[in-house]
Amino acid sequence: MAGFTWGLSYIGTNARGGAGECYRNAFDRDLGKATVVLSATRTF
Repeated sequence: MAGFTWGLSYIGTNARGGAGECYRNAFDRDLGKATVVLSATRTF
């Protein structure tokens, strides 16, 4: 695929905390998560 630049990123965390700590949401669940981003850019 000539003329394209591809990028792939993986960002993950295993944040954990006890009840009432900043790593918990309002439903008392850990906020650890993972995100994958794929980006494509076309050059002219």
